Amino acid sequence: MKHFSLVLLLFILFKICEAQNSPRPIHIGISAEMLLDAPSYDGYIGVSGKYDLSKKHNIQANLGIQSPNIAFIGGDYIYNFLSITDRVNLFTGAGLGVGFSKRENWSNVNLHAGVEFGVTDKFSIFTLYKIKYYLSQESLEPNWISIGLRYTL
Repeated sequence: MKHFSLVLLLFILFKICEAQNSPRPIHIGISAEMLLDAPSYDGYIGVSGKYDLSKKHNIQANLGIQSPNIAFIGGDYIYNFLSITDRVNLFTGAGLGVGFSKRENWSNVNLHAGVEFGVTDKFSIFTLYKIKYYLSQESLEPNWISIGLRYTL
């Protein structure tokens, strides 16, 4: 599963780099994510790159850090299922992630749903609710929340 996650991430990064010559928007952003059950322990701060495949379909690559010893890399598929206005979109999606620490590595699959608000033509804020399933531990963590800021190139 770890190899599949890395191949998926490389594909996503390739598509983002390829999109530099495309009229489709590329977005870069920062975000913070935390587990609501234990917000003082779990969570991370990260950066992301999102590429619009079409108006409704997007892919996103994420890189995050929880502490100097714990890092995270992942990729997501995002589907914009409802545009309330030109600047407000509801979305859902799924993703794969791999975490790294000095002692162990782990993989997770996640499902998420959220809302994105376009503040200006270039900046938007988003928030989402996420459910994570950790493959190696076979455990489910349903209460993750994320908030972030994106800039459209």
